[in-house]
Amino acid sequence: ENVSGAASIPFHLRFNKQEIEFVPPAQEGSFMRSDGVNTVFLANDSGGGGEIIVGLSRMGGGDGMSGAGIVATFVFQSIAPGDCGFAFTGASVKNSQAGNLPASFSTVSVRVQ
Repeated sequence: ENVSGAASIPFHLRFNKQEIEFVPPAQEGSFMRSDGVNTVFLANDSGGGGEIIVGLSRMGGGDGMSGAGIVATFVFQSIAPGDCGFAFTGASVKNSQAGNLPASFSTVSVRVQ
């Protein structure tokens, strides 16, 4: 929310693979393409589990998106009870010149029962 000029949003989403597993595919949210510009969206499990590598970029340069919206949706399945969470690493929001825009990414706690 409250972004101005976002052209790409790369990040890694980490989670405890002992309690939950990613159920692909991830779905691109509508935010980055809401004005009709084509996008490229990739969301791949790192192979060892516990991390999803995500890239989302607008095609063709030009102005980035401003405002708020959904970037991506992920589905997870529980494996075992316990406390786990989601953390972002390597996360940034970039403008059309690949410069970093002000952004914060929050860790979220989850309890699997």
